Amino acid sequence: MAFDDILVNSFFSRESVLRAYGLDAKVCYLGVNTQKFVNRSQKRESFAVSIGALAPEKNVEFVMQALGKVSQEYASACVDR
Repeated sequence: MAFDDILVNSFFSRESVLRAYGLDAKVCYLGVNTQKFVNRSQKRESFAVSIGALAPEKNVEFVMQALGKVSQEYASACVDR
C-alpha cells in the first residue's frame, strides 16, 4: 500500500470510508492545542481566517462578499469569548 494510515475527522467519515473502500480509518478530530493557543484577553480585531485551497469550487469570492455583509453587532456576538 502507498499509505500507513487513513485519518478522518468523524466516525461518520470512518464508516463512509469503510463502506466505500473496505478500509479502516482512524478518527482524528480537528481542533486546537489549547495549551499552546490560550486566551490572553487581548484587544480583538475584526478579521477572518480561512485555511484551504484557493480553488474555484471553494467559491472564496462568495464567502468574502458574505462576510462583508455581516453586521458588526452580529459578528461580535459570534466570537467565542
